[in-house]
Amino acid sequence: MDQRHPMHGYSGPQRRLKSRRSFIANSTTIQDPPEQHRILKWREELQCEKPVPLRTGVAKTKSNMMKWGYQKELDILCECGEDQSNDHLLQCTLAPPGCTTDDLALANEKAISITIHWLKQNI
Repeated sequence: MDQRHPMHGYSGPQRRLKSRRSFIANSTTIQDPPEQHRILKWREELQCEKPVPLRTGVAKTKSNMMKWGYQKELDILCECGEDQSNDHLLQCTLAPPGCTTDDLALANEKAISITIHWLKQNI
């Protein structure tokens, strides 16, 4: 710990009301460098929430939207010309280089880049 930090050793005020909680009581000490900690937290978030539709096969693809009754048009083609299905999202030529379901499970760099790509496309 850096003793020069203005809040080093600060324990926070006594709680007067249960509804008033100081952030200091709920914060934790970061052991890793800040850059690495941000990446780890981001991976945890992606692993828990974001790639789940891609991993489980319920992404908002045109074929799924048609199957679920949310898309009235018969056009289920991706911008690349192939049917936009769950498997296609991982191998689409418009997306970052090929990603597999194993990559999604590991939440590695390929999974992160393809997830970000499709999130920007609102899929």
